[in-house]
Amino acid sequence: MREVKRFLHAGDLVEVRSAADIRATLDLDGCLDGLPFMPEMVKHCGQRFRVAYRALKTCVDGHPEYMREVCSSDIVFLEGLRCTGEHHSECARGCLLLWKSDWLRNVNNGAAPVPEGIDATEAKLLIDSLPTVDQKGDFFCQSTRMAHITKRLSKFRRIMMCFREVAVGNIGPLRMIKQVASTACWKIYGLLIGTNPKGRLSRTPCEVLDLQPGEMVEVKSYSEIVATLDSNGCNRGLLFGMDMRLSCGRRFKVARRLEQMICEDSGKMRPVKNTVVLEGVTCQCIFALGGCPRKEPAYWREIWLKRVSHVSPVSK
Repeated sequence: MREVKRFLHAGDLVEVRSAADIRATLDLDGCLDGLPFMPEMVKHCGQRFRVAYRALKTCVDGHPEYMREVCSSDIVFLEGLRCTGEHHSECARGCLLLWKSDWLRNVNNGAAPVPEGIDATEAKLLIDSLPTVDQKGDFFCQSTRMAHITKRLSKFRRIMMCFREVAVGNIGPLRMIKQVASTACWKIYGLLIGTNPKGRLSRTPCEVLDLQPGEMVEVKSYSEIVATLDSNGCNRGLLFGMDMRLSCGRRFKVARRLEQMICEDSGKMRPVKNTVVLEGVTCQCIFALGGCPRKEPAYWREIWLKRVSHVSPVSK
């Protein structure tokens, strides 16, 4: 029998429950209410983290309704916890992990004992019970199930969702007002200029810098990047989004190389060339009313970047 739920809010301190406790909540597909608990999450059992956001809505790649409402009201994101992909053939997408409240224990009162760590035997039992591919042989993870754990978000619900985001503590009222105003400005800009930069090339170029984690780079100017795009705003299939323009001329460290990633809409692994992820640069969802808490990493072609210095790269 489940405990009476207390909805978690941003800033709450929680402890990930034991592997045995979590395994007891899962069905034969390794899911709770349709949300998979993935093998990459097991290493966090017994550890404590802060709640970053309640997951009320999220973007869904490849879906006609890009922004959708999360069906369950007890899912949260924890600060800094992203999928590392080691149990999904080294997928480097780096999605934020979603957590059901049943997998967490609120320790805000400070009375809980210090976590004792993870039981290796229980952890292995849990990992071995969690599927990573479906019956068709496609990858199975939280990302590929995103369309199944969300529902249509009507225009009216999008507006009401802004009030709800404030009510649950995901964002302050003044910041929400600024975000809504910013979205309105971007939408007007998009109507006048277009939602994404457009190039003129039919065949786009590539550049091989072989950037490594820890190296410092500078994002090229907007005009330099547009010169590498086709009429769809892509370089070799990768879109340069309007919000990425905000990073032009700025310097960042390379977080990791993007060699391959699981496509959210198909579950297929897609190889990626000459592309990196930069530290702290995520999708801003500038056209989504109220923003998006998922904060997907922005992916950068090396041809859009300039190496600033040969900083000693972080070992892989």
